[in-house]
Amino acid sequence: MATLDAVTFREPEQFYRVAKALPGTSGSLLLQTCNRVEVYLNADEGKDVGGNLLSHWALETHFKLSHLNRIVDVRKEEEVVDHLVRLSAGLESMLVGETQILGQIKSTLAAARANGAADQLLSDVFDRAIAAGSRIREQTGIGRGAVSLGSAAVQLAETFLGTPSGWRVLVVGTGQAAMLTVKS
Repeated sequence: MATLDAVTFREPEQFYRVAKALPGTSGSLLLQTCNRVEVYLNADEGKDVGGNLLSHWALETHFKLSHLNRIVDVRKEEEVVDHLVRLSAGLESMLVGETQILGQIKSTLAAARANGAADQLLSDVFDRAIAAGSRIREQTGIGRGAVSLGSAAVQLAETFLGTPSGWRVLVVGTGQAAMLTVKS
């Protein structure tokens, strides 16, 4: 988690300014959640857009470029589409079927559009991945039951501790994860 926090863009608007300025890039999206930082680019083939982006990423986050190069997973073309559909469907989450990611992907697309960064191709790919993920969830039942880590934690606690009305104190964590657990 320390590495994830270290490579997180603190100012997404700055990422969009940098991405727009990269030669050969016509669109970009930045997806940041509690367990991922993903950058999507529509770039001209043959340009070293990835290398330029990684250099800016390292500067922005004060993360060593050599280390960033080792941990980044690069996907292209159909691999990107496949990953996005799996992500939208909840198959790439820590808890299979987790529902938050679909909303986060929608928010990512909205933010990229608001920053003038989502070109037509990336908009279409994200719109279709969202639609496919929604349909997969609907038709397969992925996400029924525990749909977030918070609700899974509550279900597990109930197994061992009984109903929440009998609990005095349960400290689960901090931040967004704790808030979602308390809601569950």
